[in-house]
Amino acid sequence: MLAKLKIHLEWLYQETLKDTWNGMSRAAIHHQNLMPPFIHQNPEVHFPFLVMRENVINRIYDQNIGYWQPDLQGMDHLSQEEFGLLLTHYLERSEPQLVSALENMLESGDHALAARTTTWALTQYPSSAKLQELRKMAFLKQREIPRAQPLQGYCVLGGYPAWNATVAACPAQQRQGGGRSPNVACCASPNICTGR
Repeated sequence: MLAKLKIHLEWLYQETLKDTWNGMSRAAIHHQNLMPPFIHQNPEVHFPFLVMRENVINRIYDQNIGYWQPDLQGMDHLSQEEFGLLLTHYLERSEPQLVSALENMLESGDHALAARTTTWALTQYPSSAKLQELRKMAFLKQREIPRAQPLQGYCVLGGYPAWNATVAACPAQQRQGGGRSPNVACCASPNICTGR
């Protein structure tokens, strides 16, 4: 399995390196949801690849960009408390205003932004039960499979769900019904694939 995983990680290395050299930010590279187009050939490596992907991209990016990044990240040493001060002192946001903004972020699906913002807000309002609740919710939402997002297709590879990025690996004629092996199923919706 490791030999097969290595092929997919080499593909990820080359894609990340190309995107880094083209000036893409780390976040932009992550938002591409990079998946090798041939990963469907080895369903047993799909889950290990997904587990490793974020850290591999981060390490390649750091090794090639260095400490001071093109968008000036890494140039300052601002703390969470200083970002919290930005919200309350300079932007003059009260606790209810921050709670309302955070609820809007969560409703809009901006879970990572909500998690980061609650961390900043809690430095200014550490005893706020509502902010603590929203922070917990934001982090839990980041762990969920994005079922609410519109799907172009859905695949189960080796028993693990894979969303939009993997559908490209499934030939069009396989997107309705089953794949080439019992371990691969590509469908238009998760209900068809899982039989729910």
